Amino acid sequence: MRKASTKISCHVFGFFRYLGILGVLFFWLIILISVSLNPWFMFTHDAFSDLGGPRANAPYVYNYGLITLGAMLYLFSMWIATKTRSKLELIGASWLMIASLFLSLIGVYPSGTRPHTFVSSWFFIQTWLSMTPFLLQSFLSRNKDDAVVFSSLFIFSPIIAFIVELTAGWPSVAVLEAYGVVVIDFYVIYLYYKFK
Repeated sequence: MRKASTKISCHVFGFFRYLGILGVLFFWLIILISVSLNPWFMFTHDAFSDLGGPRANAPYVYNYGLITLGAMLYLFSMWIATKTRSKLELIGASWLMIASLFLSLIGVYPSGTRPHTFVSSWFFIQTWLSMTPFLLQSFLSRNKDDAVVFSSLFIFSPIIAFIVELTAGWPSVAVLEAYGVVVIDFYVIYLYYKFK
């Protein structure tokens, strides 16, 4: 009986690795459904968080969606933590777990609430910081593929965002958020293939 329950637990925990990829798809599904319920939303004018704010129709779709997405990212990060080969990678996975908590908090504190700006901003910052240990480990282990990917994500993606802001300027918060989410999508997908 004990062996059977352990085997089931291993299968359930093994499923967590797919939550990263599923989470990438789930976020954009949340956005598509929320936008369809809020025809006033303009990608080049508004912020994604407006879809969960006071003027939104069915804001619970966006807010509960982000809470669920945060839980998915947390479980995915737990799976990565069990697959890490160094302390630095374990730190990176742990920092990504913390980021997932802030992702859920965006749904708990939607647009219009006092903590919203902090929790939404810190989600992106914390996710970006979680790349640091993976980048350092790639240099220490002389893994060229990892070094190229994590350098691009950690160093070059914020530089590109900064250059766009200085030159043309981001047309809306939603466009900037979409850029940040795409960077995170690549990060999560790469982690999935790196540790699977």
